[in-house]
Amino acid sequence: MADPIVSAVARLQSVPNRLKTVVSAYLLSLLLDAPKHTQTFAARISGLSQPQFSRLLSGHKDVAIESLGELSKEAAKVARRSLAPIVTGAPWTVGVLIDATLHPRSSLHVQNSQRLNHGDGFVVGHQWTNIVLLIGEQIIPLPPIPFLSRNECKRRGIEYKTANERLEQYLADLNLASWIGCYMPSEVVVLSDSGYDGKRFQRAVLARGWDILTAIKRNRSAQTNVETGQNPGRYRGVSELFRSVRKQAPWETVRVEVDGGKRRKEFRARRIIGRLRGIRSE
Repeated sequence: MADPIVSAVARLQSVPNRLKTVVSAYLLSLLLDAPKHTQTFAARISGLSQPQFSRLLSGHKDVAIESLGELSKEAAKVARRSLAPIVTGAPWTVGVLIDATLHPRSSLHVQNSQRLNHGDGFVVGHQWTNIVLLIGEQIIPLPPIPFLSRNECKRRGIEYKTANERLEQYLADLNLASWIGCYMPSEVVVLSDSGYDGKRFQRAVLARGWDILTAIKRNRSAQTNVETGQNPGRYRGVSELFRSVRKQAPWETVRVEVDGGKRRKEFRARRIIGRLRGIRSE
């Protein structure tokens, strides 16, 4: 391994001499452009054996998590120096983006694998909930949340929780100030898709004083005063409610700049102001 890389790693953190070569090789593999940054790829480009990288990662998991967290916080605090809104004209300077990722597997007979459907058919694999901060145009990753099956929780001796329950607890415990410093709750907006549409999740976000932009399932109960003037109508499923009042909601054109402002996309949308059952209306 090239001496300059070994020296650079040694300056960044205190690495025992016996680990300097394998740590340097792994960092180099992450820097190279490749379809997948695997242990096998690191072994191939360095000439070291794959088990060396496996032992390195499995034996120093806590150090890796802590180091990545510190790097994430440093990047977030640098990005936070700019208080520009994430969307022109909006009050939000910090976005919390939540989405799920699947790591496919070829067989159910893999530890912690599940049969999951994310809209493109069922897939056997592991699910993670990824959470990132959007500050200006910079993406800052937060620690992801693994989805653990009942059998995996039993094996580890921990209480089983669904992905949404884990996310609710994560948001309740998240100390956002450690990433971005002092902030006003009204500056933060949480964005998620309909996979996380649920009362408890939405209440957990609103309890922090944050705003939320989320897709909702068509069977969520909602009401609106479009038909009845000042008095809200009865609760109905969102799909049924929209069909009945859409003529009272005129079309609006939404223009979005993409590719750094080089191109513009246009969408047509209807806006209906209403209230979800079980969610405060402020």
